[in-house]
Amino acid sequence: MFKKVFCVLLVAVLIFSAVITAGSAYTPPNFDIEAEGAMLVNTDTGDIIYSKKKKKKLYPASLTKLMTALVLYENCSDLDGQIITVSEYAINSLQGTDSSTGGLKIGEQLTVRQMLYVLLLSSANDGANAIAEHVAGSIESFCEKMNAKAEELGMTGTHYANPHGLHDINHYTTVND
Repeated sequence: MFKKVFCVLLVAVLIFSAVITAGSAYTPPNFDIEAEGAMLVNTDTGDIIYSKKKKKKLYPASLTKLMTALVLYENCSDLDGQIITVSEYAINSLQGTDSSTGGLKIGEQLTVRQMLYVLLLSSANDGANAIAEHVAGSIESFCEKMNAKAEELGMTGTHYANPHGLHDINHYTTVND
């Protein structure tokens, strides 16, 4: 008899504690972060759980390379057959910037897939320049494609001035975008 009563009480306590834990599992965020801007979104519902300065213009730095990769991908039909040749300008325009590169050499040839790896794995600004010239003929024309894509995606607080993310007052985005 004692065992039965003990088991029933134990099950009741476990069920009660599970209900209390589940009911108190969600606590609205009560924190601040050091970043200038941030957003935490529930991807299932689209609900914004936390945001900080989501419409403030910020400099995207190497996050720019994600748009560079997207524009390249959408403009190249054969990742393994199309070849990108690294120009002198793609390399020399970065001199004095102390920026990250993929160690590409003038005249070097890589497939689109290889250049994507260089761009995204080593954060290669020289690769970004080579991609821009390959896709659009010039960095300026490529930036027009980047800005058109941003507009197509509804990114109203974003403007690209280069394919790599080096600082430029006209190169910005928002957390919201």
